Amino acid sequence: MKALALSNSDFKRLRTTDMLYVDKTQEIQRLLEDKGTYYFLARPRRFGKSLFISTLEAFFEGKKELFEGLYIYDKIDWEKHGNYPVIRLNFSLIKSGGSKAEFEESIIDYLENFYAIPYNFDRRYNNIKTYFFALVTHIYRQTGKQIILLIDEYDKPITDHIADDKRIEDNQEIMRDFYDTIKNLPGYWRMVFITGISKFARVSVFSVLNNLTDLSEHDPFHAILGFTRSEIEHYFAPHLQAFAEKEGKTVAELLDYLQFWYDGYSWDGIHRIYNPYSVLSALYYQKIEGYWYGSGTPKLLVDFILHRTYHKNTPINKNAKSYENLRVESEFFKSKELEQLNINHLLYNTGYLTIDKTKSVDIIKEYYLTYPNYEVRWSFTAYLLYYFYKLPYDEVKLDANRLRSALQLGDMPQAISLIRRFFSNIPHELRKNTDEAYYHALFQMLMMLIGVRIKSEESGSMGRADVVLRLPKKIYVIEFKHGKLGTMETLLNKAMQQIEENQYTAAFEGDKRRILKLAVGFLEKPRKGKVSELEIDYSLK
Repeated sequence: MKALALSNSDFKRLRTTDMLYVDKTQEIQRLLEDKGTYYFLARPRRFGKSLFISTLEAFFEGKKELFEGLYIYDKIDWEKHGNYPVIRLNFSLIKSGGSKAEFEESIIDYLENFYAIPYNFDRRYNNIKTYFFALVTHIYRQTGKQIILLIDEYDKPITDHIADDKRIEDNQEIMRDFYDTIKNLPGYWRMVFITGISKFARVSVFSVLNNLTDLSEHDPFHAILGFTRSEIEHYFAPHLQAFAEKEGKTVAELLDYLQFWYDGYSWDGIHRIYNPYSVLSALYYQKIEGYWYGSGTPKLLVDFILHRTYHKNTPINKNAKSYENLRVESEFFKSKELEQLNINHLLYNTGYLTIDKTKSVDIIKEYYLTYPNYEVRWSFTAYLLYYFYKLPYDEVKLDANRLRSALQLGDMPQAISLIRRFFSNIPHELRKNTDEAYYHALFQMLMMLIGVRIKSEESGSMGRADVVLRLPKKIYVIEFKHGKLGTMETLLNKAMQQIEENQYTAAFEGDKRRILKLAVGFLEKPRKGKVSELEIDYSLK
C-alpha cells in the first residue's frame, strides 16, 4: 500500500516519495478548456486547497516528470502550457496581526524572499502597490512570458481578526492596494487562481477584481477538491481492505460507515463529496472518529459567535437542530460585507452546512442547507453544548456513545439514566427561567449526537414526531413533553397519545426493524427561591 499523506500539501513531495495521490489533474484540463484568466474557489479548511495550488504551480512550471501516470500527462501540449513564471502567495504564512505598516512589510518580505531574489529584482519601494507592480513587470520583461499568480487563503488576514474591527479595516486597506495592482496589470497574467473559505466583498477580491470566475458553486468543478466515492474505492482499495479485515467487516460495510461519517458535502445539491482529511485520517489510523473537528474548530467561527453574541448583542440560535433544512436563495452565495454576515453564512463557508438540495420556483432557484454528515452534525452540536451549556466535550461524547449502545440493546433504564446525567451536568444558573423550548432543544441535540437525522419523509400521516432514531435493529419514534405543573404520568400519557393518534409510526410499517414508541417527560418541580428540580422519566411501547 502507498503511504497516506495526512498533512502533506506539497505536490512535488507526494510524487517524488511515491505517496498516494488522488488524481485531480483532469480539473486542470477543465480550467485550460475554460480559457479564463481570473478564478476563485471557496472551500472549507482541510479540503485540499493548498495541495491543488501546489499542483497548479508544478504544472505551469512545466515539471512534466511529476505528472507521469496522471490523467493530464499525455492530454496537453507541455511546450504550450508549461514553463511559465509562477508567483505563489500563501497568506497563512504572512503575519497580519500587527500594525498596518507591519502587515504591508510582511507581504513585501514574503515576495522578496521567494521571488525578488531569484529574479534579481532590487527592492526600491516600501509600499505594496508600487512594489508589486514593479516586481511583476520586472519578471514579465525578464522571462518574456505572462505570469501565473496563485493566492492561497486570501481571507486569512480577515478571518484571523473577525472580532477586531480596526485590524480588519487596516488589513483591508493593504489588500485593496494589492488586488488593485493585479487588476491594473491585465496583460501580464496567464492565470490568477485564488482560494479561501469565504467571500468577503470589502477584501477587494470581489470589489476590485470584479471579473473573477467563481468556481465555488459551479457544477463542472464540483469535485475539484475532496473525494468522490468512486475515487475512494479506486485509489484506497488496499487500505479499505486492511481496515475492513481489522474490524471484521466487509469493504462494502466499511464504505457505508465512511459515507455516514464523512460524505455529503455538496455545492450544487446533486453531487456529494467526502471530506478528504477525515477519510485519510480514518484509513491511516484505522478508526472512525471526528478527525475534522478534532483538527480545530475554525477560529473564524468561534470568534464570530462570541463577538456577535457577547459584544454586539446579536442572538445566536443555540439549538443545533434549527440549522437543518435552511432555505436560502442565490443571493446568499454572493460575496458579503462583514456587517452583513450572519451565522448561516459562516457555517456554510466553514463547512458546517452544505447544499442538500435545490428547488425551482418559477424562475427563482431555492437552496436548502443542512449538515453534510454525522461528523459535522456531531461536532457543531458538541460545540454549541460546550459554549452555551457548559457541557464538556469528552464527557458528552462518552455519554452519547453509551446512550446509543443502551438504546441499541433496548436497555431503557440505562438510557434514561444517561439522559438524566446529561441534563444534571448543566450548571444550575443556566436553568433559571427556562421553558419547554430550552429542554426541547437540548433533548434534540442529545439525540443528534447519537446519530439522529430527522427528514420530512419520516413524518406520520398527521404530523411529525420530535425525534426518529434509526438503529440497526430498532427504530425509536420519540415524543418529548415538558411541564411545570401536574404529574409525570400525565406528561407521558400525553406524549404517547400524540404518537399514536398522529400515526407517527405509519411511515415505518414496511421496515423489518422493531418499531418502538418512546415517550419522554421532563417535569420541573418549583422550589421556592431556588432553581427548580428536574424529573425525567419515560414510557415505552
